[in-house]
Amino acid sequence: MERKRKVAASKAHAHRNHYLWTGRRMRQHAKNYNRRLSLNDIVTFTTPSTPKIRGKMKVLAIDTTTKDMMVAVITENEIFDASALNLGTHHSEMLCGAVADVLKKANVTFADLDAYACAIGPGSFTGIRIGVSTVKGYATACPKRYIAVNCLQAIGESNKLGATGAGFIDAGNGYYYADFANGVEPCLVSYEFADEHKNVPVAALANEYFDGFVNIVRKRFAEAAFDEELTPLYIRKSQAEERR
Repeated sequence: MERKRKVAASKAHAHRNHYLWTGRRMRQHAKNYNRRLSLNDIVTFTTPSTPKIRGKMKVLAIDTTTKDMMVAVITENEIFDASALNLGTHHSEMLCGAVADVLKKANVTFADLDAYACAIGPGSFTGIRIGVSTVKGYATACPKRYIAVNCLQAIGESNKLGATGAGFIDAGNGYYYADFANGVEPCLVSYEFADEHKNVPVAALANEYFDGFVNIVRKRFAEAAFDEELTPLYIRKSQAEERR
């Protein structure tokens, strides 16, 4: 009998230490974003003291197309975001930690989500790949519907460009990615061309079209306008391809 008590006590101690260790580990990730998390780490972590989100819409949104990274859980009337500014090329190191942080803020798990929204470009070639591949990885482990967001359309939505407006995103090397409301396909234009259209808003950072991104996600979800696949929107070739 005494031996059984010791075994039971040992198991209880190990069980308790497991959750203490998990909690410390998750807090460290949420604070530092200094390494990748496994999907199991994120799915099993919740904050019991925070009430669960109620409603039909819970979308995990990710934008890694610029130096700024945006991660958010979007609902019908709330936004839980974990944006990070001017990351340069460190998106892959911080993205999974940011996802863990925002899921903690919203008190949801992957199982609770209804869809994944992902910015597909245009923007940084590497950044687009990181965002799209990460979301596809999540969808492989925990299948959900896709909402693909064109960043230029998000600019138009944020700034209410109307029938004659245009949106620009800095593409570097003297060019902008441009999208015109008159139906012209997205393309590259020079800085000089953009200077001739000074009344047109220019967005180079993810947070400058965040409102438009959120509006598009909510509209598409309400209309059940989901995408079968996430297809990156590359307007220009990668630097490696351009050097060939």
